[in-house]
Amino acid sequence: MSAPDPVVLIGAATRTQRITRGGDGYDAAGLMTQAALGALADAGASKPRDVLDSIGEIIVPKGIWTYADAGRIVARNLGITPRTVAAELGVLQTSPFARAIEQIQAGDQQAVLIAAGEAKYAFGLARRAGAPFHIESDEPGDEPDETWRPAIDVLSPMEIERGLAIPAHQYALMERAFAHRQGWSPAEHRQHLGDIWSRFAQAAKVLPQAWDHTGWSSHQITELIDGNRMVATPYTKRLVSQWNVDQAAAFILCRSSTALDAGVPANRFVYPRAIVESNLMVHLSTRADLSRVPALDSIAEATTNATGSAISADAIDLYSCFPIAVQLQAEAYGVPLDPAPTLTGGMSFGGGPLNNYGLQSLGAGIAAMRIGAVDEVVTTAISGMMTKQGLGWWSRHQPVDSPAVIDVTEQARAATPVRPIDPDLVGDATVMSSTVIYAGDDPMAAVAIVEQDGKRSVVMSRASEVIDKVSADPQIGVNAKISSPGKWESLG
Repeated sequence: MSAPDPVVLIGAATRTQRITRGGDGYDAAGLMTQAALGALADAGASKPRDVLDSIGEIIVPKGIWTYADAGRIVARNLGITPRTVAAELGVLQTSPFARAIEQIQAGDQQAVLIAAGEAKYAFGLARRAGAPFHIESDEPGDEPDETWRPAIDVLSPMEIERGLAIPAHQYALMERAFAHRQGWSPAEHRQHLGDIWSRFAQAAKVLPQAWDHTGWSSHQITELIDGNRMVATPYTKRLVSQWNVDQAAAFILCRSSTALDAGVPANRFVYPRAIVESNLMVHLSTRADLSRVPALDSIAEATTNATGSAISADAIDLYSCFPIAVQLQAEAYGVPLDPAPTLTGGMSFGGGPLNNYGLQSLGAGIAAMRIGAVDEVVTTAISGMMTKQGLGWWSRHQPVDSPAVIDVTEQARAATPVRPIDPDLVGDATVMSSTVIYAGDDPMAAVAIVEQDGKRSVVMSRASEVIDKVSADPQIGVNAKISSPGKWESLG
């Protein structure tokens, strides 16, 4: 049965800042404050001060910025004194919502504010112009009441040392393994990527909050033209996340009784149906199948079991840091790729503000609800190198059951075969996937995950012959000759 006093999301807002002169604009904390004020206005409370005073905790996903406690700065700007929580990189962007729901249900909090943002573009513009940039600052002694950290690092030391510290490099390996599983030729794969991502670009073109309104074509996305360059084969600059943006988002959650007491109209309520997450952390180099993420299947199954229906909504946004993330989620969740499964235009064009995109997409979904365009929204989140995954399902209508907050980590662990690592592996090994990584416009090295007698390693090659072959084809299943630990000498 429906909870008599359910948890509801009452306010949501996103902000995209557009400036052209160095020194102008808000910093990240300022943008978060503006988003929080927008969320308060969105709630439509007749007693907005009561909403603010009910907020007992503010959760802020950490960003590129260096504040000691961004949540405290935002709270001071709002004139409130809640407990502050900083969620480090590696904490899923669905997790703050799961935490808020559970705390409010348990009576530990009346209301929770979730906010995040970046002002990387404004900061860079000011720096290049040699202009001062106003930065809201911490006060002496500021530090979060709690810092929320992932269980382990998303990268292994071997991956960092051997060319896989940059996300695009790891995602490119998954992308090529996926294409190999599909049986696509390199040309077919390139066309497929361009077709998917051009639909995202066209979606962004007409969305006011999107960062890039160009509306790039498939050809412009995959070919090295119009300022496009290769990052890691097959990913060009326009196939990767654009995090040089000024964007923020904020949300207010509370019990329905708290909202009604503050004069929030019931028609502003948005109900969580399910938050489902896998917090399993498995380094890419150890995954038995580089082309699959079994945790996504665990999330799909748990969501269906909890809600009684397959994953579907009026609007769906799949976390879109790289094309492989979208493809793997679409495969597991049964979501079509045409039209583009996005509410923002995706992280390449709508904007991907590091640890905040999952909030941007939900904010866009709530905005669509507000104008009556949709009744239900599903948004997803990814952390690290497809390391952790989350899904949130939201509705304008109160579900029959209380929201399902589910962690499927153990189910995912049982479904995810792994291989042991041998950093000192030498001799003949089989290429599991490979990519060429670039420094500027020039190829820097070929990088591969290889396997020998069931053990894995990461190897690099600067040999032009290897780089040329890997540029043209991932060489999956081909023999690689490892001359010394981490050094890939030749193929065949």
